[in-house]
Amino acid sequence: MGKYSLMLVFALMLSIFAYRYGVMNTSWTSEVRKAEAFNRGQAKNIAQSVAQIVVAKVMDASDSQFNPPANTTYHFPQTQGDFAFWNELEGQYRVSVTNFADTLIRVESFGLVSNSGYEVLVELKPTTGNSAWNPQFPTAVFTQGTFELTGSSRILGSAGTNSIAPSSVILNSWAWPNSIEQKLYIGPGGDPAIVISSPNNNSIGDVVEVLSTVRQYPMPDFPAVPSTGSVGSSVSLSGSQSLTLLPTDFSGMYIPSISVSSNTHLTINIGSGDYVMHVGNLDIEQGHIHIVGTGSLTMFVSGIMTLEGSSSMNADGDVDQLFMYYKGTQALSFTGSTVFNGGIFAETASVTLAGSNSLKGHLITGGSSVVISGSAQAFSRVIYAPNALVEMNGSGQVTGAIIADRFKGVGNIRVFYNEVYNSELPDLTVNTGGSSNTFTVLSWN
Repeated sequence: MGKYSLMLVFALMLSIFAYRYGVMNTSWTSEVRKAEAFNRGQAKNIAQSVAQIVVAKVMDASDSQFNPPANTTYHFPQTQGDFAFWNELEGQYRVSVTNFADTLIRVESFGLVSNSGYEVLVELKPTTGNSAWNPQFPTAVFTQGTFELTGSSRILGSAGTNSIAPSSVILNSWAWPNSIEQKLYIGPGGDPAIVISSPNNNSIGDVVEVLSTVRQYPMPDFPAVPSTGSVGSSVSLSGSQSLTLLPTDFSGMYIPSISVSSNTHLTINIGSGDYVMHVGNLDIEQGHIHIVGTGSLTMFVSGIMTLEGSSSMNADGDVDQLFMYYKGTQALSFTGSTVFNGGIFAETASVTLAGSNSLKGHLITGGSSVVISGSAQAFSRVIYAPNALVEMNGSGQVTGAIIADRFKGVGNIRVFYNEVYNSELPDLTVNTGGSSNTFTVLSWN
């Protein structure tokens, strides 16, 4: 082989080596970039998740370790600059909470995965005193935490959550392509690929939108129960009895008990006035309470309340005529084919609507559970249960909006979003001082 032939072979071998090296280098560079992108995404997820957890802690004034005194900073871990491990997300984090003279709270969260870091800064303005309770309900269902749909469940409207934790939203609804008809909102800084778990790519009818700030839904203040100083006569109807109460029979008095059974009828005539009735125990085992007149009745029940069988309360009256404040601790359980036409505010009790019963009016509860099962229906501007797991199953339906801590829809349930409802929200306040704090989120970056 001649000298030139050897040079040509050598050149070809060098070219092949250079090509193979270039391909390997390109592949290596691509893998490195993928790893770096993954690490940055994980670091962001850690920083956002930690920020959200700490902001929730700050809003809970009873958790003193996350509420520093004025002009003080708390660090987690306690040694400034150190990191704590988050093994499940294969990374580390640190966070600080600074109180600037009780006028501004700053949360600084930093996530670290390998050499990739991400920082989140949240600023909150604390407010004190009492303010009007006037929440907005732009979605059919909104939760603080998890949201789950299975079976042929559908949300006819938009839904959302403040959470950005992995698999916070689970969509396993198989019978319909759009189990959420419109938008789905997730918490600030959330990654839809991490937050949403869905085998059906068509589970959401519109887009997934990331909130710019956390939505806040505080519990309103439960009003003071009227005095029990003046005691009136209890009511017990059975057999073929019926009775009509006038304001002079209950206004300004404490009625120890009202019991209506055997399909009997109790009529409360309020005329054109606005009256308050304070009852110890209200037992409608199988009976009917009618409210007549053009005025309104505010009822306080401080003991137990039952509504069973095919009983009814204000079935033929206007929904705004009746609002009940329930201070009892026993769960409210409306079963059978009952009808309740009015609003309810349960201070701490859980609520169950089962069978084929119907609730028309607002349902507000500070309890930990709301269950709507069977073929029960609620026609409410809002089911407001920010501390509760709201669970719908069977063929239960809600027309209005739902606010929950967590939501689960199983079976053939429906939530029909209705932004404009005939009934006005009750005139309630929110206590922004004392044992809990209310904050305005100024920024979340």
